[in-house]
Amino acid sequence: MIADCPLVSVVIPTQNSASDIENCLRLVLRQTYKNLEIIVVDSGTDRTADVARQYGCKVITASASMTGARNIGTHNASGEFLFHIDSDIQLVDSLTIAKCVDLCQSGADAVSVPQAFDGENFWGKCREVEFKLYLNYPPLSGARFVKRKVLENLGGYDEKLVSGEDWDIAEKLRRGRYVVGAAETLMIHGSGRVSVTIRVFATERGKASPQIYYRNTAAQSLRVWSRIRWDSLKQYPKQIEE
Repeated sequence: MIADCPLVSVVIPTQNSASDIENCLRLVLRQTYKNLEIIVVDSGTDRTADVARQYGCKVITASASMTGARNIGTHNASGEFLFHIDSDIQLVDSLTIAKCVDLCQSGADAVSVPQAFDGENFWGKCREVEFKLYLNYPPLSGARFVKRKVLENLGGYDEKLVSGEDWDIAEKLRRGRYVVGAAETLMIHGSGRVSVTIRVFATERGKASPQIYYRNTAAQSLRVWSRIRWDSLKQYPKQIEE
């Protein structure tokens, strides 16, 4: 291993993600930073694991929740740095990982990477605007890139959460007085058409997370899980101008 190019472990939990995983992996492998290992923790029944193996990934089959899969990936990772992404995340900037490594080597303990959504239908465009409103909204800037030893010190991901685990880690980092950098880049988190029915189902499926999150961090949860996220509305005039 080259001293100034430490290994980065990219951890991707999947569940029937065959339609997304190939594009995700293709863009990870297009990164200019090459000292990578990709760990896919799969709990599905489709071809996701086969596709991942074709791209040279380490595949772990496990019946686990999203947060459980992230912890399994962490335990099986060899990298000094961990980058936890989802199968529908696209690292469109080939310098994303290099920028994150540079920030950590300059003193950051973790790095948040701003996210965007690329919508097609009406509801997809609405979600696209929603993501833009969150670009400079600290409570929703989940720190996905983190030093391995720091994540271990935090106790990993809270497996009682079924969503919002990246926000939870960001809050733990804040309370632990860790340094969180912000990468000057953008990644796409989801694209295409959005179904209101599916969004409502996802909200219901994850409704336990706000309750757990509130018990852990009452004040912060009001900003993260509130139906109206007031800080994000500060971005609204700017989006109208654009």
